[in-house]
Amino acid sequence: MRIFSISIQNQKGRPNEDFYLVSKKSPIFAVADGVSRIKNPDGSYPKVSGARLAAEEFCKSTTNYLEKNFKNANSKTLRKAFNFANKAIFNLNKKYGINKKSDYLENDFFCTCGAVAFIKNNILYYGYVGDCGIRIYNKNDFLKFISIDDVSTLEEWRDNQKFKSKKERLLIWRKILRNKPKAPYLTYGVFTGEKEVKYYYHVGEIKLHKRDLIFIYSDGFVHFIAKTDFRNFFREFEKEKLEEKIKKFCEKEIPGNLKTTEIFSDDKTLISILI
Repeated sequence: MRIFSISIQNQKGRPNEDFYLVSKKSPIFAVADGVSRIKNPDGSYPKVSGARLAAEEFCKSTTNYLEKNFKNANSKTLRKAFNFANKAIFNLNKKYGINKKSDYLENDFFCTCGAVAFIKNNILYYGYVGDCGIRIYNKNDFLKFISIDDVSTLEEWRDNQKFKSKKERLLIWRKILRNKPKAPYLTYGVFTGEKEVKYYYHVGEIKLHKRDLIFIYSDGFVHFIAKTDFRNFFREFEKEKLEEKIKKFCEKEIPGNLKTTEIFSDDKTLISILI
C-alpha cells in the first residue's frame, strides 16, 4: 500500500479544524472535520477551538479503539468505535461545561463529522457521519464506491431559506435539524456526544483489488478529488513532490472570485491509499 496524507489550512483566519490520523500499528485511517463555532460578540473567534478539539478526540478515540480490537474487527467494531468516540466527545463537552449551558449558539456543543476506515484481508471496512467522505476508484479510474453526504442537501435547503435573523438560522440548523432521527423531515447527524448520532452511522465493507485508489477526506477536497488530473498524482505517487503538486493544483483550480467562498476557503484534509 502507498499511503499519503495532507491537511491544508483554511483561509478564514481561524485554526485548522480538520484532523486526521494514520495508525502506526494497523491499516486504520481517520479523518474528522470539526464544526465551526460562531464568533464572539466582538468579532473574534473563540480562543478554545472546540471544533478542533472534537475532531482530534474523534480520530484518536476511534483509532485507539480499533487498534485494541483489530484482531477480530469488523463492521460491528466500527459502530462500537463510533460509540466510544461519541462518549469521549460527550466528556469533552462536560469538561468545558458545555453540556449544562448549551444554547445552540455561543455555547453550542463541541462537535465534528468524521470518517474512519480500516483494511483487513483485502476488505475495506468503512464508516462515516456527516460530510466527511470516502471514495474508491478502480485501476481503470472508474468510480467503485462513493459515500452519501447527508449534510450538503440540507445546507442547500438552508441557504435558500429566508430566515428572520442569523440566530433563527443557527437554531433551526443546530436545534431542529441536527441529531433528530425521529423528525418527520430530513435531518443530519454529528458527533456531539448525544446518543441520537448512532442513527446516522453509515457503515459497510467493500472488497479491494490491485490498484484501487481510496480517498478518505473532509468536504474541502470534494471538488478536487472529482478531477482526473488530481487523482493521477496519487497513482504516479512521487511522494516527495506530492504535497507541492496538490497545493499548486488547488490554487490553479480555484478561480480568483471563488477563493473566499465557503467550500473553497475551508480546511482541506485527505488520506489516500493506493492498493
